[in-house]
Amino acid sequence: MITGRVAIITSTLDPASMNIREILLSNYSFEKTSEKAFGREVWEVEDIKLITIDCQLVKADFLEKELDFEVFIFASRHESLARLPSLLVHATGNFTDEVKLGGKPRKLSISSPISMLTALKQLVESKAVLNLDNWEVSYEATHHGPYLRKTAVVFVEIGSGYEEWRNRTAGIAAASAIMAAAMENKEKDVCIAFGGPHYAPKITREVLKRDLPVGHIAPKYVLDYIDIEMVRQMVERTRGIVKYALLDWKGMKKKHRDRLLPILEKLKLKVIRI
Repeated sequence: MITGRVAIITSTLDPASMNIREILLSNYSFEKTSEKAFGREVWEVEDIKLITIDCQLVKADFLEKELDFEVFIFASRHESLARLPSLLVHATGNFTDEVKLGGKPRKLSISSPISMLTALKQLVESKAVLNLDNWEVSYEATHHGPYLRKTAVVFVEIGSGYEEWRNRTAGIAAASAIMAAAMENKEKDVCIAFGGPHYAPKITREVLKRDLPVGHIAPKYVLDYIDIEMVRQMVERTRGIVKYALLDWKGMKKKHRDRLLPILEKLKLKVIRI
């Protein structure tokens, strides 16, 4: 069993992941260890280890068989039909029974809000410093696999097509975000969030403005499936003390607000209307 505080997970099947891995190895002081994980060499700097696997990242539910860490940070591609250049951060899990992109039905991995916010802030800074003016920087809603039982999961992604996945400047931005998140270890009150579209623009803006780390984000399109058990899971499967619930008020239907508010009150979460 390989142990540590944070493991960065990369995949040989993912062009963006390999781009980020190359930059991590060239720009940071990783040294090869004598350890092997899943048949491949392990690299290390301080208490951060760099792991490479030979399967799609969303299917990597097996990681805990050989790895014992507090947080996994996945260096990943993002794919969308719009092909917009983007740098994204999100937690993993499925709010519905659909598991086309890995994970388990209606199961959430543990989110790490402070790691996520640290990564997002670094991406915002890199966008300005590296002149990535036409790149979108945002949270995404919680979605896809893998499902991991005891290790927190953060995805940092480059989107949304092959040209962007192999873009070295984007790789530098993603690598710096991953390293910043991996080094962050503060305690802070955190929140969960509801409503709005998949790319969560309002939630992203509010979290940055308030400096309030967010874990799981349930977007508008899954709110029909959100009950008290799922909200409780969002809270329990989040690192830190969840004190707040951000509601994108106009980013959800009245029926969803009417169902959510009593649940949030019962769970003693303070509602922040945005």
